[in-house]
Amino acid sequence: MTDADTNEEQPVVLTYEEQLARCNSIAKPMASKKVTKRVYKAIKGAKAKKNMLRRGIKEVTKALKKNEKGFVVFAGDVYPIDIYAHLMIFCEEKDIPYGFTPSKAMLGNVINAKRPACCVLVRKQKGDDTYEKALEGVSKLHEE
Repeated sequence: MTDADTNEEQPVVLTYEEQLARCNSIAKPMASKKVTKRVYKAIKGAKAKKNMLRRGIKEVTKALKKNEKGFVVFAGDVYPIDIYAHLMIFCEEKDIPYGFTPSKAMLGNVINAKRPACCVLVRKQKGDDTYEKALEGVSKLHEE
């Protein structure tokens, strides 16, 4: 047995700080580690319910045009930034809170997708405690 036989592909896990180092210049406001965990938890909860999650640039744009309410989460390590820069302005015009998480791979992983996700819209959910906490965290990002 050689080293190549025992070296099965292990997923590379980066720390939060390493992920932050890979982010682009417009990734502000960036969610803290605590807020990021809350947001991921809310995304998982929305994924479990039908029609509560919009994933990808096309779907999020369509949902914003239809005035769907909730909050938007962008991945901070997306290049080129031109592909989603217009969505931040759109969110501000529609008064929809948004924030950034450091990794598109993690964002895709949270929703059990094989591909990374650039952005996600979590639709408004009444009475859901995890959604409320995540919304509060994302809303506070703009106050800082």
